[in-house]
Amino acid sequence: MGVYAAMSVAGGAISLIAGDLLTMYISWRWVSFVDVPIGLAAALAAPRVLAESRRQRGRFDLPGAVTGTGVSLPSRHRRCCLPRPRSSRPAASIPCCRGACWLTATAPARA
Repeated sequence: MGVYAAMSVAGGAISLIAGDLLTMYISWRWVSFVDVPIGLAAALAAPRVLAESRRQRGRFDLPGAVTGTGVSLPSRHRRCCLPRPRSSRPAASIPCCRGACWLTATAPARA
C-alpha cells in the first residue's frame, strides 16, 4: 500500500514537471504525443508482466453506474462549460446542487 501511494505521488510530481518543461521548450501540442509511446509500451509489456486473473461471475451494477454518471456529469458540466470556475452567480452552483441532489436521492437504493 505504501509503495502504491509513493508511486502515485511520484508520478504526479514527475508528470507536472515534465509537462511544464515540454510546454515551455517545445510546444503544448506535444503533450498529446507523449501518451502514445507510453501507451504502446504498456500494451506490449502487459501480457508479460500481468498474470491472468480468475474469472468471477457477477452482475452488472446498473444502479451504481446510473448514480456515478448522474453525480459526475453535472459537476463536470460546471467545470467545463461555465466561464469562471469560482463564479458568484447563482447559475454557477446549480450543476453542483443537481449532482448533490442526485446523490442524495439515489443513496437509499445503494444501501
